[in-house]
Amino acid sequence: MPICKQCGKAFNHSNPKKSTCSSYCDKGRHGLDSLEILQIAIVQNWECPISGLPLDFHAGEVFDSTTGKRIQIDHCHKTGVIRGLVVQKINWLLDQFEAGSYGKLLEPIDITKYKENPPAIRALGFPRLYK
Repeated sequence: MPICKQCGKAFNHSNPKKSTCSSYCDKGRHGLDSLEILQIAIVQNWECPISGLPLDFHAGEVFDSTTGKRIQIDHCHKTGVIRGLVVQKINWLLDQFEAGSYGKLLEPIDITKYKENPPAIRALGFPRLYK
């Protein structure tokens, strides 16, 4: 059986030239393969580093426990550096806060520690750019 070049799992496929187990592993997500996403989730203790909400893992992927959708990969819009894995609502709020359009109804959250020491860089050992 061939071994997936992205996730390291053995897989069965009718195409002998195929080197990955799925289209997800073939493409990766925003410059990260499935193992790197898993490494970041582990460094984050399986929770969103801003909200503390738990992350889920099944079928080889990390999910947002609040929506059941794949986890959001947060990145700095100025530098492109991936910072971490956040739940969907936090990802939206981060975009709003950074754009300065969070309005008067929401109090700004303190994300200084998160931005100064991003879990993705701790997990991977170096900055990775969002694609």
